[in-house]
Amino acid sequence: MSVPDKFGKIDMWKKIGLTWHCQTGGPNPMTQLPPRKPTVLIRGTRWIFLISGIFYGATRLSFLTKREKPITELHETLEAFAHERRKAYRREFDDQEMLALYYDVIGVDKADDPTQKKH
Repeated sequence: MSVPDKFGKIDMWKKIGLTWHCQTGGPNPMTQLPPRKPTVLIRGTRWIFLISGIFYGATRLSFLTKREKPITELHETLEAFAHERRKAYRREFDDQEMLALYYDVIGVDKADDPTQKKH
């Protein structure tokens, strides 16, 4: 036989529910109160903060766009320059690779090649 507790013969889950929010066992004020509508001051303040946040975001975006314009132009110029260098390197490397492949497949010695400069 078990030792009687202070709740008598109450289900264990009901005991947990009675004291879930705090150790005192009193009613939970968060669940016992009905929801209330926010006051006019709170609603107005929310709208003011929303509109001011949108305005701040728009002005900040405009400021950063103006600041970023020269950086973007420089980046585009450097990208174009690097692209041209890559194309020139690939052309030169492809020509050398095709000659090496030609020599490997055909078996022509480099000394007999008419395209090579003779010293």
